[in-house]
This record gives sequence, structure tokens and C-alpha cells, in this order.
Amino acid sequence: MHSNIGACTSFAAILGSTVANAATIGTAAIPQMERNGYNCKLFLGTLASGGTLGILIPPSINIIIYGALTDTSIPELYLAGIAPGAILALLFSATKTLLIIVTLYLVLGLFLETLTLMITTIPIIAPVVFALGYDPVWFGITLMLLIETALITAPLGLNLYVVQGVRSSGNVDDVILGALPFVLALMVMVGLLIAFSGLALGLPALFY
Repeated sequence: MHSNIGACTSFAAILGSTVANAATIGTAAIPQMERNGYNCKLFLGTLASGGTLGILIPPSINIIIYGALTDTSIPELYLAGIAPGAILALLFSATKTLLIIVTLYLVLGLFLETLTLMITTIPIIAPVVFALGYDPVWFGITLMLLIETALITAPLGLNLYVVQGVRSSGNVDDVILGALPFVLALMVMVGLLIAFSGLALGLPALFY
């Protein structure tokens, strides 16, 4: 799926159209997805998002139209779009990898106790996350949120059974269902941290 972003970036420098970019790469890539059994939603998402690079990377038709309508230098606009376009292409690949890692922790958290989960995965996953350019402090807080989510998610959410253990009656299903809104709240917080890393890094930046 990294190749989708790479191909879209390359074709953006030739076609200059986001629709043509997505259609061209999609026509070639989708049969490979079906043949190799890739994750359909994520694969199609990389095609759709990668296609948008055609607007930003020269020779973008949209930039030509903007320059003509506003009497702005088109060569200057083209030069200005190169760095953001390249960074965005890298971010698209990095974001996909990060989402895979988040999903991995959520799935493993359903079956592994939290300390075991941390000890077995952090030495492997953390270097990958850091290599993608994500801040270690930010990832630490994001990871804690994912672990919190695992603690209240069935079937092995430890806190679910701790609470059930101190009850004098009732079924653990009551605790599981009662925790669901808080699982959703935690997932919203994870999403916010991914979108706005400053939520975690803003306060430390004032002191360090």
C-alpha cells in the first residue's frame, strides 16, 4: 500500500489532475488488491487520498487556475507546492503505518494482559514509530490510552473482572456493556492525539 502513495506521487508530477491520478493508479492497483487479499478499506483509502496529491504537486491544473484567477505567479506556486506535496506523501504512508499499529494494539489488548502486551511489543513497535518521525513522549501517552482501552475491553479486560469480582451478584456482561461508552471515549481521545499531537506535547514544551 506504500506503493499506492508512491505511484500517486509520481503520476501527480505527470498528470496534474487528482481525478485522473486516482483513476489511473486505481485501475492498475485494484486488481492487485483483489488478487492478494489486501485490506480493502485501507487499500482503497490510500488510492483516494494519494490521488489528491495531483492538486498540490506540479504540474497541477488547479494551481494554474488559481494563478490565472488571482494573477499570482504560477511558477512560484509550483515551487511552493513541491515541499508540502512531498511531506504530505510521506505523512500519508506514515499515517497508514500508525493506524496499523493502533489497530494491532487494540486487537492484542483483547487477549493479552497489559504488562505482557507492553513488554513483548514496545521493543519492536517503538523503534518503528520513532523512525516514522513520531515523538517518543507523544507515543508513550498514546500507548497508555490504548492500554487503558484494553483494560476495559472484553474478553480479557482486567478491570472488567476486578469490578465484577467485588460484586455480590450479577453477570460480567453488565460491566462489559457499562464500559462500552468509555471505550468509545478513549478511542475518540486516541484519534484526537493522532490529529493534534500538541494535546500531549504542549505542556511539556513549556518546561523542557
